[in-house]
Amino acid sequence: MDLQKQKQQLLALQQEYTANRDEVRDRNKNQTQYDEQPTLSDIPTDDADVGTDLFERERAESFREDFQGVLDMIDRALHKIDEGTYGICERCGEKIPDERLEALPYALLCIKDEEIEEGL
Repeated sequence: MDLQKQKQQLLALQQEYTANRDEVRDRNKNQTQYDEQPTLSDIPTDDADVGTDLFERERAESFREDFQGVLDMIDRALHKIDEGTYGICERCGEKIPDERLEALPYALLCIKDEEIEEGL
């Protein structure tokens, strides 16, 4: 496995996920500003609108958390490259197959342990 290629791929993913996380955060922040200083046209007029607004804010927060979770795994994978442990499953200590790392360069667990983690 070409570690330099993996590191470049991880850095590109880090940049992409950071931009996505920040975009969602900024959109949600702008919505919150409208909530704090609403005009009459900003105030929902019925329960369905209130529910939709709440759903959209919760959805945005969920996306932001998902992006941050991937960023955390990318950071760990980059650290593992630097310390020489990249590609080793954090649970069982076995080598993670190259095919898995090529498909998911921030994978920290082998497929078997990932399935255990996810309860499959």
